[in-house]
Amino acid sequence: SGLDLRGAVRDLPAVSLYANYEPLNAYAGLRSGFMRTQGLQLYVADGSTISGAAESFLAGVVLGKSIALGSMTLFAEAAYALRHFPSVQWSADGPLPPDTPRALTLSGWSVGTGIQFGIGSR
Repeated sequence: SGLDLRGAVRDLPAVSLYANYEPLNAYAGLRSGFMRTQGLQLYVADGSTISGAAESFLAGVVLGKSIALGSMTLFAEAAYALRHFPSVQWSADGPLPPDTPRALTLSGWSVGTGIQFGIGSR
């Protein structure tokens, strides 16, 4: 099609709520928040670029498991984020190329790991 779309998504502010089940050291959570594109650029085959912008709301789920090792806790989690921008505003001076996306869906799965540890004394 000759189009190259580049940019990033910023989730700010976002809120996560978690519930944990202690016998299995497992947890589940919900995420929501405001998101917007940053530096969205459409590179056209003729060498020109068109800037774009979009805003929407994030929705997601998180499932995780933790393992306590002394004063540290290791965790691994899988998350699915629904990132759909129903309307992209393009800043073109003339007509847009025919294949220009009017909406973006950037939803998907992610996997994360980490270490949690306390600071200070009790």
